[in-house]
Amino acid sequence: MDTSFDYIVIGGGAAACALAGRLADSGSESIALLEAAWPDDDAPDWGPYLRGAPSDYDGWAEAGCDGWSWDDVLPCFRRAECNTRVMGRDDDPWHGGNGPLHVGDPPAPSPLARYFVESAAHAGHPRNDDFNGPEQEGVGWFQSARHRGEPWSAARAYLHRGVGGNLQVLHGMQAQRIVFEGRRAVGVQALRHGRQIELRARREVVLAAGAIGSPQLLMVSGIGPADHLQEHGIGVVQHLPGVGLNLQQPVGMLLHKRGPTPPSLRQSFGPRWFGAQSTIGMSVGRTFAVAWHWLRHGAGFGGRRSTLAQAEPISAGALLKSQPELPEPDLQLRFVVGPGHARGDGGGHGQSYGCRVLLLRPRSRGRLRLAASDPQRRPLVEAGLLGDAQDVRDLIAGVALVRRILAQPPLAAFGGKALYCGGVRADPGDEAAIDALVRAHAEAAERPAGTCRMGIDALSVVDPQLRVRGVEALRVADASIMPTLAGGDADAPAIMIGERAHDLIRHGPRVRLRALETLLARA
Repeated sequence: MDTSFDYIVIGGGAAACALAGRLADSGSESIALLEAAWPDDDAPDWGPYLRGAPSDYDGWAEAGCDGWSWDDVLPCFRRAECNTRVMGRDDDPWHGGNGPLHVGDPPAPSPLARYFVESAAHAGHPRNDDFNGPEQEGVGWFQSARHRGEPWSAARAYLHRGVGGNLQVLHGMQAQRIVFEGRRAVGVQALRHGRQIELRARREVVLAAGAIGSPQLLMVSGIGPADHLQEHGIGVVQHLPGVGLNLQQPVGMLLHKRGPTPPSLRQSFGPRWFGAQSTIGMSVGRTFAVAWHWLRHGAGFGGRRSTLAQAEPISAGALLKSQPELPEPDLQLRFVVGPGHARGDGGGHGQSYGCRVLLLRPRSRGRLRLAASDPQRRPLVEAGLLGDAQDVRDLIAGVALVRRILAQPPLAAFGGKALYCGGVRADPGDEAAIDALVRAHAEAAERPAGTCRMGIDALSVVDPQLRVRGVEALRVADASIMPTLAGGDADAPAIMIGERAHDLIRHGPRVRLRALETLLARA
């Protein structure tokens, strides 16, 4: 195995795959992608593909992150996409048709999902045919990363499409710490099969291990709050007090109902044998894709996947405002069909349907700290969910919106028993009961972000070029760099960050550093 490379990328998520694949495609330098887990990129991920609002990225730029406005990042989103609506074309202002990431509409939504869309329209919400288009607000069909009926992960998109021999994907390689010579990152110490290995980077090391892994690796390597590092006996390479702060996660809860349903809609749930989802009403391609996934992973017989229902995409949903005066939707609704459960409700409930409501841009912040200097120890994560009272109020408004939609005639006609919220009125609402409901059942709804924040102030961890402050040849390129959450899903903005990181590494700074940023970099 080679131990010396031009670039070392640490992580196996969406941003890491996009960055490593693009670097391999655009040059002849050697690249190593270190992935702690072993290959399993066929895991079903049917979440919606949502970029967020243009104002999310314009807000980053206004806060000092030059080069990250909507006009800057939209080309990265378009370059990544092979959208079925514009496949083979590059003339659409919002979507790309030639990228590696296949994105498409749901091929065969369940009948109940159609009734959800109708119910939302009955409740007065506008239709939206493209949540990644000019307007985000409305109800309709979510696109997702899919190809020929199967999920299309970033690994499939960027790593399994014939990249050159200059990329090595090293699975089962657990990064332990970054190796420095002076203030320059020159490699990575890693653990594989219980054996310590040191890999050298001639040009740069890029952390893309996510909002938990990246700040932990920085801190065990000596980059972070000096007093905290010293408590754990870690030598300080660079004092950066913002490492591990600014932890953000969308928070949400599921409201759902359990049958009965008329015979005409039983195909939406399927038989209960093995908890399997019926393929009646699916397209032929979808049927074979689900059956192949079930056989391949041993679902229902103790394999790695337990139900076919897990492979059912989230096809219908909405982006809505908790308050009408907001400039952008701050709530995401995901209609779900299949076995239902939520925190605190006692587990699965067989045949059910419902809607998950997510607060996309919570004000609450958490933080991450080391439990020990040992990189094998899990860090201490203080999620801080619902720590801000306004988050509770906004989620309460979201619950009321969901209850009103579920009560509209198209869905209400199918009956069913509310599993844990039947006593809560939908409109005008029982505020005390909904408050208790939210606090009992709300949970983190997406992967975290923000813990290696990009910016130009004293608490920022990376500059707008994604370079870690105060050291050389080290960048961070994953969701941890987000100053604030983009109101999308977990993967779409992360893939964009990987694409953008490639441009910054390959083509260098395209904007001048501000005076304050230059002073901070020298501090």
